[in-house]
Amino acid sequence: MKVNAALGIALGLALTQPALSGAQEPKAAIKPAAPDPAAARTKAVDALVAQLRKYPARPSRAAEATGLFLIDANGGEATLIASEPEPWLNHCAWPAWSPDGTTIALSASRLELSHRASRIKMLNLHDGRLAMSDLGAGGWPTFAPSGDRVMALLDRHLPENHGLETGLWIMGIDGSNRACIGGGDRPRWSPRVDQYLTAREGPASATIVSVQADKSGELKMQDGRLTSPPSWAGEDLIVATIATQAGESVALIDVANPCEAVVREILWLRRDGSEASPGSPIYSKDTGRTVFVGSFERKGSALYTVTRGKPDRALRLENRGLDDSIEDLAFSPDGRYVLFCSNRKLGGQTPRLRAQSVSAPVLQGITIDGDLGDWPAAIPRHAVCNLYDDPSGKSSLDHAHPALSTSRDLSAAFSVGYDLREQLLYVAVVVRDDELVLGHANWADTDSVNVYVDGRRSEEIVRWGNRPDWEREWAASELPVLWYAGIPGAAPVYGDADRPEDERAVANPILFHGDVNKTKTRMAFRRHGDVTTYEWAVQAFDRYPDKPTKLVPAARIGFDVVVRDKDVLNKPNVAGPRSESSSRLCWASRPRTWYKVMDPASLGEVVLGRPPAR
Repeated sequence: MKVNAALGIALGLALTQPALSGAQEPKAAIKPAAPDPAAARTKAVDALVAQLRKYPARPSRAAEATGLFLIDANGGEATLIASEPEPWLNHCAWPAWSPDGTTIALSASRLELSHRASRIKMLNLHDGRLAMSDLGAGGWPTFAPSGDRVMALLDRHLPENHGLETGLWIMGIDGSNRACIGGGDRPRWSPRVDQYLTAREGPASATIVSVQADKSGELKMQDGRLTSPPSWAGEDLIVATIATQAGESVALIDVANPCEAVVREILWLRRDGSEASPGSPIYSKDTGRTVFVGSFERKGSALYTVTRGKPDRALRLENRGLDDSIEDLAFSPDGRYVLFCSNRKLGGQTPRLRAQSVSAPVLQGITIDGDLGDWPAAIPRHAVCNLYDDPSGKSSLDHAHPALSTSRDLSAAFSVGYDLREQLLYVAVVVRDDELVLGHANWADTDSVNVYVDGRRSEEIVRWGNRPDWEREWAASELPVLWYAGIPGAAPVYGDADRPEDERAVANPILFHGDVNKTKTRMAFRRHGDVTTYEWAVQAFDRYPDKPTKLVPAARIGFDVVVRDKDVLNKPNVAGPRSESSSRLCWASRPRTWYKVMDPASLGEVVLGRPPAR
């Protein structure tokens, strides 16, 4: 057997070989019977669960919090056990239950790109009471089989790493004696101390790492591919969701040779589109039970369970509606309880109010030509003055509108109304900018106005999942927010500039990830002096392109306006006489993920008004 000594030492293994001797070993003295570890584990799990249910966590008031929940593996009502372990750290993820049943580890982080801190937390009992301890920077914790050490990932995308090297770390269960063992993705320690796997999403993949070289390598299957990250189901055995010619399934996979992994057993097979699409499975060898996340496109997710040997029966664990998001499942060490993370809203939580909310009056007789002469003279103008790219979320443009007189470089405001008969939002965006710049390559080389609209006024965050080129592959029909973009000149609009010339849209505006010609949206612009006026007719959708939003009085529509400004400025102390800059202003808030189309809660809202009384 080949032994990777460096890895073995890093994992804390004793690699010394036993001495060979012809001498007979003395007989061991008779010892009293050791306590039953299974009974001790059950007792520890029961004690921790009792306190977690007696003292549930207080729900976070954050707009998009992800809590950690506990539920009986046989089903029932879930209990929130962690929500905001530290102020601002409102995203709980990747729970792991210690092998002895005494401790639950989790990641606590904040999702905003400007503050992607992550801490490792431990939840256990101290003198019979719940206690939360902090192990320091990192995330995605996983316990060694002995329970005396933790492996975690310090991600390169986490800026607040306190000077530590990024990669996988091993430490004591109190966070002491940290040691970096190299790079990798999200880890899961095997039931064997000398082995672990790392997994990633987008697209799903896994790598087995072992002190035995012949048991290491990237997971490869002859029949099928992973569709979500796997978890351990025993020694040299994982559970995963896979896609094969037969369809999507949850399977036990033999990874004794990870480069030639073999499907040992299909635990559940999705037979048609009416059933949930499976993901994030876990398996308990003690009970033969599998739990997985079942997702319905654009509807939500729920927890399902299936018993080994009964693949036709997948049962819901909860008698409730669907969640926007469920992820990161883990069993208790005896398989009796399930941990999971969800952004579900609880009854005790205060409903989120959109800070940016405006009323849209009923309008008639509007012609989209860039001339606002047919708009009511008294219609309100709303300032677009939040700096989209400012990590603090604060604006340095606090001037008032509609005068548009305090900043010659960039000032912007919009008015909005709607037409009951045409079922369109009318949006007028007025931008004062001393230099008009027109480009076609990308958003940073042109002035533009972008209108974001969400007919359902939804809250969920969309993640890119198992797509290697997610930015190109997303379709508008899969996204909660529609993104319309227009420039003050002839097409192509920058979103199409990198496509082959024969595929470029000739429209202005365009619909990102979709076809604007399948909507009734249009835009016209005019420029007088240093003021450019963009006049829009915008169609909202509950689902593009087949389900337009019905615009009726009192309806609330997710909405935002983003103004992009390209400048060429004279700046001293830089190479050359001129340098370029680009900035963006938004009416609502900056997104918590890459784009507003993936974060509908970052939009404000338009409340549709009633027609005037006759």
